[in-house]
Formats: sequence, C-alpha cells, structure tokens
Amino acid sequence: MWKIFFEGIWLFAMSISDIRFRRIPLWMIGAGVPVAVISVALEWNSGNWQRAELVQSMIPGALLLLLSVTEKAGYGDGLVVTLLGLLEGKNNNMKIFFLSFLLMSLTALILLMFRRVGKSTKIPYLPFLLTACLAERILL
Repeated sequence: MWKIFFEGIWLFAMSISDIRFRRIPLWMIGAGVPVAVISVALEWNSGNWQRAELVQSMIPGALLLLLSVTEKAGYGDGLVVTLLGLLEGKNNNMKIFFLSFLLMSLTALILLMFRRVGKSTKIPYLPFLLTACLAERILL
C-alpha cells in the first residue's frame, strides 16, 4: 500500500514538472531511489524476486535511456521508468510501459489530426506514465 501512495505522489509531482518546464529535476528522480532500493530489499528478503526478474524489470527504462542518446526520449524518462520497474516488478512495469506508449501515441495522433502539433513537437511522457500506472491499478 505504501508503494502505491508513494508512486502516485512521485509520478504526479514529476508529471507537473514535465508539463510545465519540459524537465524533471534530478532531486525528484533521486527521491525514488531509496524507495526503490527498500522495495527491492523487502521483495528479495521475502523470496519474491530473483536476479533475472530484477534485470528484466529494468529493461523498459534501459530502452528509454538508449533512446535518450538520439534525443527521441528524455534521459529523465528513462531513469523514472527504470525506478518504476524496481517498484512494480517485471510484469506490471511492462504493462504500464506499453499502456503509456499507447496512450501517448493515441493522443499524438489526435493532436496531429487536428493540427495542434507538428511532427517534431515534443510531448511530455510522464503524464502518460502516471495515467497508465493509475489505469493499471484500477482496471488491470
């Protein structure tokens, strides 16, 4: 329960920053590190996590970090998804990751159809990640 509360507040605060400033402050990302470490330690001690699952839970974030080199995604987005993977686990993180991209793609398509954005317009990612995380908790 404590993880759900933290994730919601954490993602909401970073989403606001991502929308308003197109940046995610490093201290906000850093606030998730101790919580992710504690979460992994608790899951590891209870026997719920294995090494393979730990690595697999960070794959979506690693993909975004690779995309940040080409500037198609932000570096902060990759770090947030990596930490979210540690908090959520492999299966939930994959669901949230793909759902967030689906939501962002549909929104971008609608905005393009109504000529509100151009092809090179940058859209903040974290609001879609927050929405996908909430939808995963409520619907899936």
